[in-house]
Amino acid sequence: MDGGTGSTLPSWARAAEPLVPSANIPAVVKEVRKALKEIQRASDEIARLSRKRTGREIGQQLLTLSTETRERARETSQAIRTAFASAEDGTADHATLTALSEEFKATLRRFQQVLVARDASPSA
Repeated sequence: MDGGTGSTLPSWARAAEPLVPSANIPAVVKEVRKALKEIQRASDEIARLSRKRTGREIGQQLLTLSTETRERARETSQAIRTAFASAEDGTADHATLTALSEEFKATLRRFQQVLVARDASPSA
């Protein structure tokens, strides 16, 4: 202690981070919308490349696009989960995040469909 004054707090009480995560919801929405556009662009690019003749260079481009897009999706999913943790049920922020989450899921489904179609094509 500090000589009996009792003003010394345990380290957990002085933590710089809040115990409940907080998020700037408008910033998260902006970040997620940007990520959704990038995922949609990647889906379009994969579909475009899939129509070309296969080759080592195209295969490498497809792999790179897929890997980068999956990483972007993981980061975006984490951002949405963190934002949900700080938004109370029934609030406007929660409703916004719910709609954004559904849009994110739909974008990921389209990305997955493009990959499945690529894998199923005879030229793959």
